[in-house]
Amino acid sequence: TVSEAVAGGCGIYCLDTMVGTGYDVGFYTYAGPNPPVDPTDPPVNPTDPPVQPTYSGEGTTLYFTNNKGWSSVNAYVWNGNTNAEVAAWPGSAATPVGQNDFGENIYSVYIPAEYDMVIFNGNGQTRDITVSEAVAGGCGIYCLDTMAGTGYDVGFYTYVGPTPPVDPTNPPVQPTEHHDVGEDVTLYFSNNKGWSNVNAYVWNSSTGAKNAEWPGLSATLVGKNSLGEDVYSVSVNTGTYDMVIFNGSGGQTADISVADAVSGGCGIYCLNTTSGSGFEVAFYEYTGLGGGDTEPTQGGDTPQPGNKIYLNPGSNWPQDGARYAAYFFGNGETWVDVKKEGDTYSVTVPDGYTNVIFCRMNPATTENNWQNNTKWNQTADLTISGNIGKTYHITGWDKSGYWG
Repeated sequence: TVSEAVAGGCGIYCLDTMVGTGYDVGFYTYAGPNPPVDPTDPPVNPTDPPVQPTYSGEGTTLYFTNNKGWSSVNAYVWNGNTNAEVAAWPGSAATPVGQNDFGENIYSVYIPAEYDMVIFNGNGQTRDITVSEAVAGGCGIYCLDTMAGTGYDVGFYTYVGPTPPVDPTNPPVQPTEHHDVGEDVTLYFSNNKGWSNVNAYVWNSSTGAKNAEWPGLSATLVGKNSLGEDVYSVSVNTGTYDMVIFNGSGGQTADISVADAVSGGCGIYCLNTTSGSGFEVAFYEYTGLGGGDTEPTQGGDTPQPGNKIYLNPGSNWPQDGARYAAYFFGNGETWVDVKKEGDTYSVTVPDGYTNVIFCRMNPATTENNWQNNTKWNQTADLTISGNIGKTYHITGWDKSGYWG
């Protein structure tokens, strides 16, 4: 204000600290460009060093470096004592300021004096940040790779502008950790094993950074595909993470490369074979619920495993070199051979059929029918709906077993 400048002596100079988008200033008594030295009334020069930022309860502007490459940045601001908030979660959109020398976007938010807490968020979020620690750290904020609760821990730096000039006597402090921005990709997991819940454990195989402690964060339910399977999604920044495991109460997948999943079409589902402690997976081109996700393929002329059911013949049925067949009915009737696939057996469900009977067949025959010299044993009438991708486990000889 003019009044404070006059009270300070009408001389004005810039400090090194910022207030909003401009430099804070100091005042001195101006006595001309080269004032005469009068011992009785010497010109008054500043006697106090520039004031460094300290949080005094006044409104302040903080700057967030989006080094995780979130597609948007919000600032959720609130009062830690009263819980009063500027806006409901996820808060208000932060203001783009520009880019730093790393090509990372910088955002600002002005925090009124009555608020003392902030969380920056987008495709992820920071931990709870106190305004006082941010100001003490220089008003610049960026994400570390380590987690604090459900959010990234943060580091601070002295903010001097989007692309500050380098002054050898007082170089600007940049974040000590820099990471490739990468891109945000969304992966879709078809829960063809019928797990009661689905989590996504995401991590970086080089740095060990992870989205959360095991089992990760809950994946987002998208809806059901045309096979009646729940489809879940998770957003992954490729500059931060490169691996994912989907897991739930029913088991887990093997380690999945994010790059492989993206090149495979971003759709993922479990095979019946395992690798280590998890199910092996296959990929498909995700085009939305009811789209290509309902018929995932593994490429070439491979049958489409998205409409397969599986048979575990147990210990009895394999005796005498038996072969297996499936009798489909409910929309006409047809026989289909059950073929060995890895450690199990599978059959592709023809379109429109609602029920199936698995049969143990005489290996000396090639035609499938109900004659006693052809069909040796069978299951009960089984329902296909809700069991696509599942395995029927034989526990005895006839009409004994379960889906799992």
